Amino acid sequence: MTESTAAAPGTPREEETMRYQDIQKMAKRMGLQANKMRKTEMVRAIQRAEGNNACYGTAVSFCEQHNCLWREDCLAETEQASAPN
Repeated sequence: MTESTAAAPGTPREEETMRYQDIQKMAKRMGLQANKMRKTEMVRAIQRAEGNNACYGTAVSFCEQHNCLWREDCLAETEQASAPN
């Protein structure tokens, strides 16, 4: 399994929460049509375009991709989705 690349110049650092607009700009720079995509779909499209496993939002309290640009967002999002209401 490969890992997403570290933050490229002009992109938020791993520790920062990725805003939708930042992800959309990144997708556009990569030539992806991201206008109508939700955040999860857009991140997975970027992961696929980079040749990585499109796993964003699928982690269950653990992720082995320590160098992934999306790791913090992914874990926070999956933790929030699995929290009891």
